[in-house]
Amino acid sequence: MSNFTISAIIPTYNRAHLVCDAIDSVLAQTYPCHEIIVVDDGSTDNTHNVLSGKYGDKIISLRQDNRGVSAARNLGIATATGEWIAFLDSDDLWLTQKLEKQVAALHGKPDAAMCYCYAVGERDNGVLVGPDVIYGNKNRPELFGSLISGDWINTPAMMVKKDALNYCGCFNENIRIGEDWVLWMTLSCYYDAVEIDDVLVRTRQLGDNISHHTALAAHNYLKAFTIIKNLPLAREFHGAIQKKAGGVYREVGICSLNDQKRLLSIYWLTRSILNYPKSLFSWRCLFQAFLPEYIFHRLGSVKRRFTRRKQYNI
Repeated sequence: MSNFTISAIIPTYNRAHLVCDAIDSVLAQTYPCHEIIVVDDGSTDNTHNVLSGKYGDKIISLRQDNRGVSAARNLGIATATGEWIAFLDSDDLWLTQKLEKQVAALHGKPDAAMCYCYAVGERDNGVLVGPDVIYGNKNRPELFGSLISGDWINTPAMMVKKDALNYCGCFNENIRIGEDWVLWMTLSCYYDAVEIDDVLVRTRQLGDNISHHTALAAHNYLKAFTIIKNLPLAREFHGAIQKKAGGVYREVGICSLNDQKRLLSIYWLTRSILNYPKSLFSWRCLFQAFLPEYIFHRLGSVKRRFTRRKQYNI
């Protein structure tokens, strides 16, 4: 098998009870990593003691002030000496053949700078979810086009050449949710990718994941989309970009309405419709934004009562 040098990068924040599972899944790989870099993003639990006590020189342990997962990953990338970078979050796991299958898939494909597989999610109750769709291997413009609808490539499923990251830039530290979406789409403008039609990652869908915060997610996806719509390949997918703009702007409008920022909500919902007027949902949301406040709250109250009646079959 080809002699690929792979640096595994694991950012962590207050995951002392989980990070060892992630590291152990890297150590268990049938194709060994060149190095394992764990970046502690200013944890306030006993993460440092757990790492130093169990692994010693088996890992490279770094620590920074709490600056977010993107800054932690970027510090790991800057420190890495491997030709390829493989990402893993501290609450997720690689299956044992993940790296071996990625290296095998990349053999004989010198132009590829990305290799991704698929992931299955594990909820708090142990139920496994997804993947719903296997997208199939795509060339450079096709991958960009398929990613417009959303980030369906999990970060722990992706492996990237370090030279490509140096050329395109790493994770945007000003975006807290959707930073990986921006990076994959940027890379897909310049480099080919190889897909593995297999589930080789298990992600834990924990209740405290930052992506579960709806308003925060909406505003960060707005930041991400503002970058994506100006990428070099965006003009080739004008229709898809316009449709996605409608969805992103609508979500910001809904969050603004829920925060009782009515004028701001009307602004974003209007932009949503101007970009994608076919969405009846966007029109309905805009209509609700113009309703008098007492009627709007009355509708919300009726909706909540109807939902409870439906839930309990009454």
